[in-house]
Amino acid sequence: MTNPSNEAPINDVLASNLARMLRSQGLTQAALAQRAHLTTRTIANYLHPSLRAQGMGDKTPTAKLAEVQKLANALNLQTWQLLQPPVSDGIREN
Repeated sequence: MTNPSNEAPINDVLASNLARMLRSQGLTQAALAQRAHLTTRTIANYLHPSLRAQGMGDKTPTAKLAEVQKLANALNLQTWQLLQPPVSDGIREN
């Protein structure tokens, strides 16, 4: 499927925002996993969406909203902030 708006796929946006927030908060994947009550493998999957297994019928795997909410809470963010394409060099702060 093509992306007519030329925006990055949502999995890539999430990965980029998540990596940026880990760096800015000085967290490791293991520390975030513990805070969010997720496994380190789950964190790694979100950081590297191309490594995630294809779904049935070769569907592109997508993030689970409940997990994205846990990640956002663990990072003291609103969920939308992890899913919003960045503005210049930072996550939109509204």
